[in-house]
Amino acid sequence: KEEKPSLDVFGVVLSSLGMLSLVFGIIESSKYGWWKAKEIFSIGGHALDFGSFSIVPFSIFIGLILLVLFIWWELKVAKGENTPLVSMTLFKNSQFTSSLVTTAVMAIGQAGIIFSFPVFFQAVRGFDAYHTGLAFLPMSITSFFVAPLSVMFSKKVSPKRMIQAGLLISVISGLVLRNALTVDAVARDFVPGMILYGLGMGLMMAQISNMSLSAVSVEEAGEASGVNNTFRQLGSTLGSAIIGAALLTALSTNMANGIKESQVIPQQAKVQISQAIASQSSRVEFGGGAKISKNTPPAITTEITKISHKATTDANRMALMYAIIFTFLGFLVSFKLPGGKDIEKNQSASGKR
Repeated sequence: KEEKPSLDVFGVVLSSLGMLSLVFGIIESSKYGWWKAKEIFSIGGHALDFGSFSIVPFSIFIGLILLVLFIWWELKVAKGENTPLVSMTLFKNSQFTSSLVTTAVMAIGQAGIIFSFPVFFQAVRGFDAYHTGLAFLPMSITSFFVAPLSVMFSKKVSPKRMIQAGLLISVISGLVLRNALTVDAVARDFVPGMILYGLGMGLMMAQISNMSLSAVSVEEAGEASGVNNTFRQLGSTLGSAIIGAALLTALSTNMANGIKESQVIPQQAKVQISQAIASQSSRVEFGGGAKISKNTPPAITTEITKISHKATTDANRMALMYAIIFTFLGFLVSFKLPGGKDIEKNQSASGKR
């Protein structure tokens, strides 16, 4: 009797809630604190008091538990007559698994690049969304032309070496971009770094996807593609969450230190201004800049704007360093990828053709 595929509803619920809880904990760490509670967590108007502890570690722990339960459930479903949401046997394929891990770590680094620069362009340079997009054009155009050329290169160079070259170029481009990231920088200052990053992306993106899908049989290709895309999205989500949380924390700290050390702002006004600015850190993070009262004297307004721009720039430089580190980790993980030009394994998870 032919098996009728059915939706693994419980698997969907476990994986969704697990990822929601994990990502929520990371994203909201700057608001609620990593360990000690900065603010009481409430849902639907009902406060949940964890004593002096933040909601963050509980949220992350629950997320990890749910994801472990998801894996257990998928293994249990696979032993029965129903179809699992994700077949765990796919992960027995070493080429497929190493490609997935490389993809996920690489996506974390990419999220850092794509996340941090719009904040700088809009909060410091005052760009709107359209001009922010234009600033990324050198990267997009370079990637667009290099990606199809990488297919031609793959006939002479192994996909593993191209992926490693792409990741290494991305690390170098991140350092170039970080060096160019200053308060007074304009869009053209980032063109060399953007072109380099587009070159790195173009070399590796098509190759890493091809390597993961070439590792499995034709029958498993659809499921493998879904898992591959999930890991890429997971990496991007975690990248935005981790680097975004780090950026927001650094931004709040930089703003507070800048106001405290200012020689222009009167000492008696520093505490009040710091409290007002601290409540706007997320607004600055998403490109809004610090909103200043109209009654503030011009000299103090100029000083706060100057502090805000420097704090945002420094926070973005730190976020960019996180992106560089994750990209370099992707480069290290890529050594687990199989070498050689022939990556068409066409094997099932069990290793049979």
